[in-house]
Amino acid sequence: MRLRNITLLRSLPLLNILSDISFCAAADEIDRHPIPSALQAASIAKQILHDASTGVVMVRSSPRVFGDDFADFPYGQIELIAQDCETRKDVLLFSSPMELTYNSWDTYHNQVALHVREEVGRKRGEDPLVHKRFTLQGHVEKLPTKKEDPDVYRAISTCFFAKHPDARSWENLKSHAFRFFRFVPKKIHYVGGFGDTHYIGFIKEHLWDVAPDSKKCSAWPKCHNNTNGDENCCPYDSDNAMQVCCTVDDADIGRGDVDEVDGGSSVLKSYLEPYLDLLWK
Repeated sequence: MRLRNITLLRSLPLLNILSDISFCAAADEIDRHPIPSALQAASIAKQILHDASTGVVMVRSSPRVFGDDFADFPYGQIELIAQDCETRKDVLLFSSPMELTYNSWDTYHNQVALHVREEVGRKRGEDPLVHKRFTLQGHVEKLPTKKEDPDVYRAISTCFFAKHPDARSWENLKSHAFRFFRFVPKKIHYVGGFGDTHYIGFIKEHLWDVAPDSKKCSAWPKCHNNTNGDENCCPYDSDNAMQVCCTVDDADIGRGDVDEVDGGSSVLKSYLEPYLDLLWK
């Protein structure tokens, strides 16, 4: 039996859960590399975060600023970001009380989302939907000022200004009172591209925490003895091609779901059941 409605299949954002459904598609529809595991997708996302310089920060609108009619509406704006050099999993923000995002998380609800898109390799005019992107949900933590803790501030500012040297000129703007925050992700949703070749779905927090933020073989414990002589392993191309060593020991995270496709598979399968008959028509 052939799967005929490829167009419909491509349109479903939850394709990952169909990985255990056997079907025969045209040769040019078959991906030559497996869809990344959740751990591998977490690593790709952290690699993107490492390279990213901007992201869209989203908050719940404060009624004091936006008015009662727009209270809790989502509001987002582009911000300069930098991967936290210490934790490697969090994000540094340098923000002013004059910004609406700052006002909302600081005086209303500290419920924040950050959307980041792949920057490296993108071409002007190219369809952005073919590129990797992810959204993080979490909260922000206020970090010490230079006066409160000079040593901590020095480490934070050195990390951020290495990515954004021009922003150093904002440090002493008393009128704007810029300060550093750490955004701490708790929920991660990753979209690698079109669903027939990429991971699309949620990534559990513990996988985000332990996933290496580099494709270098040396960053992956099981790739240390890589015999292929390749500098890059995870992935070793510009897309999703992973060496078999691109994983970690279950003991490293204390759970056995390191390679699961999606923690919500059973729920998502029931969601898709009404569409399955259409796929085979």
